[in-house]
Amino acid sequence: MKHAYYFPDSIPERLEWLYNFHAQIAVEGPGLGFLPAQITAIQAYIMLMINGILAADQAMQVAQQKVSDRDSLITTNLETLRQDVQTIKDKTAYTEATGKSLKIIGSEIKIDFDTVKTIVKLKKTQDGIDIKFGMQHCEGGRIYCQRGKETGFTFVAQVTHPHYIDTRPNADEMPSEIRKYKVILVYKDKEVGLDSDIAEITH
Repeated sequence: MKHAYYFPDSIPERLEWLYNFHAQIAVEGPGLGFLPAQITAIQAYIMLMINGILAADQAMQVAQQKVSDRDSLITTNLETLRQDVQTIKDKTAYTEATGKSLKIIGSEIKIDFDTVKTIVKLKKTQDGIDIKFGMQHCEGGRIYCQRGKETGFTFVAQVTHPHYIDTRPNADEMPSEIRKYKVILVYKDKEVGLDSDIAEITH
């Protein structure tokens, strides 16, 4: 009978597997004829993998916080910058040449805040669920998700760029679950338009 490969695909499951092997090889190794030095050597390279996973997880958490801080900083100051740009355009000395020099001339974009809607695309990666959506000239989007046996959608994150990775583990510690995602676009920190169609993926 053919068996599935024993080493898990997902990073959280791999980490759990490695911790178990590290502990149990010390219990089972002597009975299998392994010398103490051999067991120690096996545990050593397993710990290298464990520490590598933990270091990467920590780095990703720091990176995600940096991205969040960056987006918050841009959102906070961009409105002030828009007001300053408008002040410049209202000056009697302002000319089209000035606008071109400062690169503050753009085509007018009108958004129907009642009907604007985005499309969500999902992809499973080793880090989690990769979520992408179109901004539709809005300032961001709020991501909602329904995991496994959950009966409704809950808020996941608000982003000011069209890309987010959901790194949360499965609900109820299930090895596999169906996840449903939707995104509502945001303008001036308020939800606008229609909910996106629900996108679904198995995680």
